Amino acid sequence: MWDVQVRVARKEDAGALLRLLQSFGYAHLEAMNWSTVTPDWIVATDLGEVVGCLQVVLARPLGYGHFMATAPHLTHRQRAIVVKALAAQAVVTLAVFGAQMCAFFVAQGRKGFKRMLK
Repeated sequence: MWDVQVRVARKEDAGALLRLLQSFGYAHLEAMNWSTVTPDWIVATDLGEVVGCLQVVLARPLGYGHFMATAPHLTHRQRAIVVKALAAQAVVTLAVFGAQMCAFFVAQGRKGFKRMLK
């Protein structure tokens, strides 16, 4: 059975985050310092493997999530489960922080993600 867990990213997740984002098409990330990913990133894992990520920006009154990525080997159904889990956790995190609204920014070329988030 496929069981996705969502948690705050840890320092040791930095390499997996970078690879995941690069495989998803984000460029020029290797030039950045990825040693501090906590508490700004959440990850979705399956059996310890990072299969999705989302940067959650804590802000009031409007918080937001962006740089969402999923592992390329996931099926469409698995990808939908990961996206839903990450988005749900982001909304809860932002609500606890005091954000009154949550916005998600999706890359222009990711129309499938836009449809899932609607």
